[in-house]
Parts: sequence; C-alpha cells; structure tokens
Amino acid sequence: MTTKVVTLLGLVLIAGACNMSSPEMIEQQIKKKNEQVKKINDEIAQLESSLQPDSTSDMKYRVPVSTKELQTEAFKHFIEVTGKLEAEEDAYISPEMNGQIEIIHVKEGQTVKKGHIMVSLNTSLIESSIGEVKAGLELANKFYDKQKELWDQSIGSEMQYLEAKNAKEQAEARLATL
Repeated sequence: MTTKVVTLLGLVLIAGACNMSSPEMIEQQIKKKNEQVKKINDEIAQLESSLQPDSTSDMKYRVPVSTKELQTEAFKHFIEVTGKLEAEEDAYISPEMNGQIEIIHVKEGQTVKKGHIMVSLNTSLIESSIGEVKAGLELANKFYDKQKELWDQSIGSEMQYLEAKNAKEQAEARLATL
C-alpha cells in the first residue's frame, strides 16, 4: 500500500516537472492526489475490516484447534472393499505321487519357479509299498528263473513258464509306476 502511495507521488512529481507549471499549480495537484490517496486508503481499510469476522458474533461458531508436529508412524487404517481379481496366468500343480502334505516350503504370495519344491509329502506309505513290490519282484524273478531252467530242460509245462514270466513283468511294471 505504501508502495502505491510512493509510486503515485512519484508520478505526480514527474508530471509536474514535465509541465514546468507554476509552484502553486503543483501544490494544488499534490493536494488533489493526496486526497485521492486518502480516499483509496479508506476504501482499502473498509475492505480489510469486512474480511475480519466480528469477534463477538462469531465466538459461538469457533472451534478450538490444536497442532501436532509431523512424525513418521505406521498406517493403521483399514477399509473393506469387494472386488474381483483375475489372474494373468493359471498354474496347476500336482505331486509326482500321492500322499499327505507334511511340510509347506513356500508362503502365500511368494514367487516360485518351475521345479521349485513347494511341499513335502509323507511318503512312508509309498515307501512301504515300494518295499512290498520289490520283495514281490524278487520272488517273481526267482520263480521265473526256476521255471526257465525247467522249461529249457523240457521238464515243466509251457503254461507254468508263461505264468512265471508274466508275474515277473507285472512286478517290474508295478515297481516302475511307484
């Protein structure tokens, strides 16, 4: 505001110096400009006072406000929303053999790659089945060898030889599937 007054007075003095008027005329112009400055200052004061609320009438609407210094802390606000997620790719996993899950090696959301072991199964049942099949295969091999020797000597029947051979092949196939 004071800059406006100083600028205005400066302009008046420059204009007066350019006119080369009489000193009385310059004084009249200065008085006139000072009156205009006073009028503008009064208008500015009125506008500023209208911006400030009346302290007595607005007291009931005032709310006490306090401030707090900003600090870093954990965000603890939660909201529940409903939505639909679609995967970019579907991945299906299946075990190489049946069994109950014993240990889970990954956590939900963890990135895995092909060949990564995700779970360990309780394989005691399968291991005992493999032992049984191996024992059966050993017996079938011995029976086959005996029947083959007899067949080569033309002592046994062809049917007994074929049954022994079939039992051996079945035991081998069962072991291969486990």
